[in-house]
Amino acid sequence: MPETPPSASRRRLKAPSSPNADGISIPHACAGGPRSERNPMAAWGDGKRGHASDSLDFPISFWLDVPQPPLPIGWALETRGHDVRRGFRHPILWRRSPAGKDPGRAGGSPTMDVIHGLEGIEDSASPTVLTIGNFDGIHLGHQRMLQRLRRRADAYAVPAVLLTFSPHPVEVLRPHHPHCLLQTLDQKVETLETLGFVDRVVVIPFTPEFSRMPAERFVDEVLCRRFHPLRIIVGFNFSFGRGGVGNPEMLEHFGEKRGFSVEIVAPVEVEGRVVSSSAIRRDLREGRVVSARTRLGRPYSVRGRVVRGDGRGRTLGFPTANVEIEGDCCLEKGVYAVQVRRRGESLAGVANIGVRPTFSQEEAPSTPLLEVHLFAFHETIYGEHIEVAFIDRIRDEIRFGGVEALQRQLAEDVREAHRRLEEA
Repeated sequence: MPETPPSASRRRLKAPSSPNADGISIPHACAGGPRSERNPMAAWGDGKRGHASDSLDFPISFWLDVPQPPLPIGWALETRGHDVRRGFRHPILWRRSPAGKDPGRAGGSPTMDVIHGLEGIEDSASPTVLTIGNFDGIHLGHQRMLQRLRRRADAYAVPAVLLTFSPHPVEVLRPHHPHCLLQTLDQKVETLETLGFVDRVVVIPFTPEFSRMPAERFVDEVLCRRFHPLRIIVGFNFSFGRGGVGNPEMLEHFGEKRGFSVEIVAPVEVEGRVVSSSAIRRDLREGRVVSARTRLGRPYSVRGRVVRGDGRGRTLGFPTANVEIEGDCCLEKGVYAVQVRRRGESLAGVANIGVRPTFSQEEAPSTPLLEVHLFAFHETIYGEHIEVAFIDRIRDEIRFGGVEALQRQLAEDVREAHRRLEEA
């Protein structure tokens, strides 16, 4: 995916004051004036501070071979006519993805632009509909926001833009505080493109200097000057500005004076618990991967390069791929039933993440070791990059008294992993 958008991505709408295909005059946002005069959709929703009355129709999972009942999966956008994602309006049809489509690749949406930094954003860019946040994991709550973003952008016939930050603000503001990210930036971008709701992702470098920007300056110099938002969609716990003093209500106040409206998306609850990135991290740290999968809308996964190990698994009769994990791994140590994505195909297996206590004679490594045994697989894949999705947890990592006891347990783990994957 290119780091800077192609020139086609900078196509503009007609003059912002001219009517769109529905005859609605789209004003140039952030130019001052009361919102009711400048924004024709300021009262859209249920009339309560910009909250929308519609709800999430469905989450979208791109791990099509891992069922997510009772939630429908594998949906994609089919576009017809001109491309609204580049500033032109057209009808939209929801459809299921074609059978056999690689779940790890983008769906039916046009290519999403990715911009790193604000320097490449022209001050005279077209109006947009914006959403802002870290979007770590892109869970069901995030997906509700993205669905709203798509609907509002389609209604205005303007691009849907997502602003996010790298590194994660916690890594800058609390560098010594342990923090585990659910996805790398590359995973996040690929997930967004697969979902198909966003036209443009802007990754803002989060530096100590940026963290000290006052809230009003952030609105004026970043949001209004660069993106001219007609509507901004944020989560209920959104914060911005130096010290995190800005909140959705403050953003609404700024919008009243600058001509944009704010839509605050309520939390999504699953089984009586609010879906959040921090709650999913807790689930993973305690080994509850099924609960995490339900809240993410797909299995939790990590990526990495297959490296050479000591070959002990092969001597035991269970050869493993030793994976050098990219980014963080939020999982509790143990044995898991997994699906591995390699070159567009999905492979079933069983994985151990931990320190191999039966053989470890030294101090435990700081980074957990990930070893994956793939069923009925005999190829050599050293140096390849794979993605491991954790479907269910089988047991804790334990020390065995000898090799024979370990072999018996590994055989039982394989049988149990087969059963868990069939039931998933």
